[in-house]
Amino acid sequence: MTTARIAATLIALPLLFAAYIVIGTAFAVNGLAQWRAAGAPAAVAEQRTEQTRIEWAGRVEVAKVEADADKKTSWAYVGFWLLRATTWLTTIAAVIVAGLVAYIKLIKRH
Repeated sequence: MTTARIAATLIALPLLFAAYIVIGTAFAVNGLAQWRAAGAPAAVAEQRTEQTRIEWAGRVEVAKVEADADKKTSWAYVGFWLLRATTWLTTIAAVIVAGLVAYIKLIKRH
């Protein structure tokens, strides 16, 4: 080999090495960009799905609150709870009266 060829080889090798690094980096960056771009629509769709789920969950909760408010202001609901309270109070009063009657009868015997 001649000196010129050796010199040319020594100059060309680092240039080829640098070119391979630049080309490899370009391919890697391009591949990552494509991969990220391909994943972006899926991420957007997932966000939209989550937003829709949250929105409809909120609508369902609002509907539940409205239905509960409608139910609790109806006469049937109010009447049921008044009847239930009256039944409990009547039962308690009957037990107290029965206890007093029994107590008075026991006192009269002795």
